[in-house]
Amino acid sequence: MNIRRWLPRRGLLIAAMMAAAAAVVVPAAPASAAVFCTMSIGTPLLNGGVITANSFVNCSDFTPTVNLSLFLYRDGVLVDHTLTGGTGGAGAIVAETCRPGTYQATASATIWYPPGNIPGAETINRSTGAISYNCLPTVVVANPGAQTTLYPDSASLQMTASGGSGPYTWSATGLPTGLSINSSTGLISGRPTVLALYSVTVRATPAGGANPGSVTFSWRVRREACPTC
Repeated sequence: MNIRRWLPRRGLLIAAMMAAAAAVVVPAAPASAAVFCTMSIGTPLLNGGVITANSFVNCSDFTPTVNLSLFLYRDGVLVDHTLTGGTGGAGAIVAETCRPGTYQATASATIWYPPGNIPGAETINRSTGAISYNCLPTVVVANPGAQTTLYPDSASLQMTASGGSGPYTWSATGLPTGLSINSSTGLISGRPTVLALYSVTVRATPAGGANPGSVTFSWRVRREACPTC
């Protein structure tokens, strides 16, 4: 081989390769898409006898697809959960009637980013600290059973309840026309004026409003000689 003839050509080849390499622009990898989405979770809170927790995913720069799962535990046992989704973000809430125990919430979000982003998908997990609530027990309203009043007689029914912290505040829906309930004593009284079959719900709310109770029963107002009217 003629070394003198090959060396110049080798130099030209190397120079051409270097020029070609210099002409290739390699784009910098985009930053992780995680910086464009944030996830939050709220500590379980007690309000009106109900424990609630929430979680949110917010994405500001892109419009990824988000699936969000939220779980609520009491003493390590799952008591409520929900699955939701959205584009560009998602929100979820769980709720449970308060019972004494230690509550904790966890959330998991799977995010799919538009093509060209790194990563293409990711999962974010969040959890809250444990918090204990000494909830008052739920009020239990005694069921008086089916009631019948003969028209035009008057009626009187004393409602009773247990549990919670008294005194109770009483309310009722669906009472026969002409009857009412005493909000302090729970006594239903009056003279019914309309013949019908009623569905009555009586509710007792303890002091403080936590964990009220209710019961539903039937009440028929009829004429003495007509068992069904």
